[in-house]
Amino acid sequence: MAKKVSNSDKNLEAQARLNELLNQNKKSRQRTYIIVGVICAVLITLIIVAIVYMFSSKDKEGSSISTQDSAVQAAASMPKLAVDTVWHPAMLEGNQQAPKLFREYSDPFCPYCYKLWKQINDNRSAIKSKYLDQNKFKLETRVLDSLSVSNGGKSVNSTRAAEYTYCASRQNKFQDFWDALQNKINDQYYSKGIGAYHGAPEIPQVEDSFYTDINKDLGLDESKVNDCITSGQGLKDLGQADKSASEASQGLPAIVFGSFKTNGFAGDWNQLQAMFESGLK
Repeated sequence: MAKKVSNSDKNLEAQARLNELLNQNKKSRQRTYIIVGVICAVLITLIIVAIVYMFSSKDKEGSSISTQDSAVQAAASMPKLAVDTVWHPAMLEGNQQAPKLFREYSDPFCPYCYKLWKQINDNRSAIKSKYLDQNKFKLETRVLDSLSVSNGGKSVNSTRAAEYTYCASRQNKFQDFWDALQNKINDQYYSKGIGAYHGAPEIPQVEDSFYTDINKDLGLDESKVNDCITSGQGLKDLGQADKSASEASQGLPAIVFGSFKTNGFAGDWNQLQAMFESGLK
């Protein structure tokens, strides 16, 4: 015989099911609130990060932290010289009356400028006989201190080396000094992996004796060099070179030869000859 269920029991059972449904609904709402809360927190965090990044980027742009941006901004404010104007005859190879000018912008402590210098230096006889003696073009080096400028002045090596280079050129010893300087930097630093590529250990600040020892070896008049340095003449010459450096804003070495322009160098003699031929067209 089936057990008779009273109305009271039915009410209790219905109330229990209702309570269970209410609890499930409450838990569901809690999970929903948690999910919504997490999503909101993530969105708020992303918005804050975006705002911080935006202002950080503006700060970097305004202070010219990056090397490339610094060079671009500096070059943009510099007046330009005529394309084929020889600025410093003492830093020129070849006949000044040659119709075309191969112009190279270099920094004394730029490892890629060193690579270009080495190809020119190792093949100087061939360049002289094939191009310079034939009056096909003249070759000028304009020495800058881009690495010091773009580094916020933290490294003065480039500026000081450029000063001594211009002072040596005032005694018609540019090429001798420049060759000796590049060899010395390579021997003491690049060949040991110091300052030889992007990300390599930095070259420490060098003393003035690094340059004056070269002057002694070359037999320069030391009193004239001292006067040039202390009077600021070397810096003035450097400033004049900077005025013509707009082409160097995209990287060094910068090469301008007629309509041919390029930045950077990591090639060989064949690549250098190709540059010559491109500029002669």
